[in-house]
Amino acid sequence: MQLYIRTLFDEVTCILNHPLWIGAQAPDVGAMTVFLYAFHERISLMDAYEAVPAHVCTQLITVRVACTGDPPDSMPQFQANRFVVRPKNNAWNANRGGSLLDFLKISPTVSRLRVDEYETLLTDNRIGKQRLVGIGVVSPNARPAIRVSR
Repeated sequence: MQLYIRTLFDEVTCILNHPLWIGAQAPDVGAMTVFLYAFHERISLMDAYEAVPAHVCTQLITVRVACTGDPPDSMPQFQANRFVVRPKNNAWNANRGGSLLDFLKISPTVSRLRVDEYETLLTDNRIGKQRLVGIGVVSPNARPAIRVSR
């Protein structure tokens, strides 16, 4: 079972690297909103790490860590409190009704739905256009500056 859990979380780590990449690159072109959205998505998926028993709450699950139990049958639910109103709490718990595996099946689907939104935020960004349009344009008739001799 430990090998299964480690393999599962190796794949989760690969998925987590994508929002990290786009979130870290987006502010360079003036798209701070993409940074915030991507990291929100990343943090919500990292809840899978916290659901596994005896986990050290890092992405180093491939290190020999004793997993004392099976993945949980249900994901932990967010509890309403004086800082979080119930409708927002219900929205956060929408994809937490099943097991850990159900949660991991839903997360990439939700991410795919947001790809178009990320693309729009990056390509229609006024600051990004000012920084990128016309930069690094190579003419089809351009000759290489360095010739390679054989």
